[in-house]
Amino acid sequence: MPILQTVRGQIVDLRRHTNVHLYWRGHYGPTERYEVWLRDTDACEHQFTIHSRTMPARRGHDISLLIDADAVRGIVNWSTGKCVNYLRTDPPPLLKLRDLWALPILFAALVTKLGVIGLLLVLPALLLYILGAVAFRYIDRRRRKATIERALREVQRQHNDNRPTHRRNKSN
Repeated sequence: MPILQTVRGQIVDLRRHTNVHLYWRGHYGPTERYEVWLRDTDACEHQFTIHSRTMPARRGHDISLLIDADAVRGIVNWSTGKCVNYLRTDPPPLLKLRDLWALPILFAALVTKLGVIGLLLVLPALLLYILGAVAFRYIDRRRRKATIERALREVQRQHNDNRPTHRRNKSN
């Protein structure tokens, strides 16, 4: 997994977009994405796109985004105290459309190499491929979710450590 970075700031603008019937993305229902404009402590504005149906923040909230090279992986809303791991709330599918290309490739390879015996081995080989792909993606997804959870806890811990503690003087 690429290195996770944290960007903190205040939401300047937040827009929700809904796209319907994006068959090429593998989703057959409406898909949502949020466009977030964030102003950091240096007054620089940054734009992020979050492909999710979950957004625990509104305009004006103070947030931290956990990002990698590909996408936003998590959010901590300091205004409300909510925290979201996007790999947990909107996990990618375990079986992908490109896995169906394995059937003709396996069929051609096994028949040309093994002849008639290859015809008998196509179905078990395809099932083994699909089970292996799903198992690998499941293990990888769990590992990545745990990494993001640890990073979100670390961001929250650093925030709590940097917060000034105010003690009230009790005078009787």
